[in-house]
Amino acid sequence: MRVIKIILLFIIPFAAVSQQNEKGINFIHNKTWNEIKKQAKKEKKFIFVDCFTTWCGPCKFMSKTTFTNDSVGEFMNKNFLSYKAQIDTSAKDNDDIKKSYADFASINKQFDIQVYPTLIYLSPNGEIVHKVVGAMPAEQFIEVSKKALNPETQYYSLLKKFTSDKNDPELLKKLMTAAGEAYDDATPYFEAYVKTQNSMFTKENIEYIKLFASTTTDTGFKLIFNNQSRFDDVEGSGKANEFLVSVIVNDYLRKLYRKNEAGKLVMDEEVMSKIGRAHV
Repeated sequence: MRVIKIILLFIIPFAAVSQQNEKGINFIHNKTWNEIKKQAKKEKKFIFVDCFTTWCGPCKFMSKTTFTNDSVGEFMNKNFLSYKAQIDTSAKDNDDIKKSYADFASINKQFDIQVYPTLIYLSPNGEIVHKVVGAMPAEQFIEVSKKALNPETQYYSLLKKFTSDKNDPELLKKLMTAAGEAYDDATPYFEAYVKTQNSMFTKENIEYIKLFASTTTDTGFKLIFNNQSRFDDVEGSGKANEFLVSVIVNDYLRKLYRKNEAGKLVMDEEVMSKIGRAHV
């Protein structure tokens, strides 16, 4: 009995130290998706889901640096139940991962995950309230996660407000940002915002225009093209021409090159052939 007590004296402090040394987010393992949702509802906690793939570089960055950050762990563990959903399958998957394949597939189908990593946030009732796509450092991730807790900044809460009010410029500015972060098309909110403005050629509004001028067919590009003098009045002489030329060149190059199945950039032979015939 004395020996057992001595062993426990060593084991218990070691366990306590191990818990203290855990860094970052405590992701839930060995529970089904339904069990996690039931727990969230019971504890009235939001749910965070990291949707990733095993081959995704940005996903690995998040797991190794952002999710292991002490400040991130302190904030997320206090406010969320956190779960990892592996969207692909791998020969290296262990038995625990394989047991969750059905849950991962269900999450993928329900939330239509297209880009990785996709970070989704659910209310305690299991309803999606926020979504962000892409890797980010610790401080930015904490700020993003704070938005998921606030109805004034939750992407899906803003979408609901938009259905009843399409003329609130402050709402539309928030939606443009939130949709961009979610990798969704923010053009409808930009076009609605334009209608609320007496002039789009202010310092602030020009920054929004630039965001929606990535190609020659974008609304922002057309606004600059048709109002080059007004753009120059704010940005400086010749700036409209400089900006428009850069968009045209980039748009042209995008048509010449594409990514192959291996993800490498290659020249589009079909497009080059058409260009060649046009110059004959």
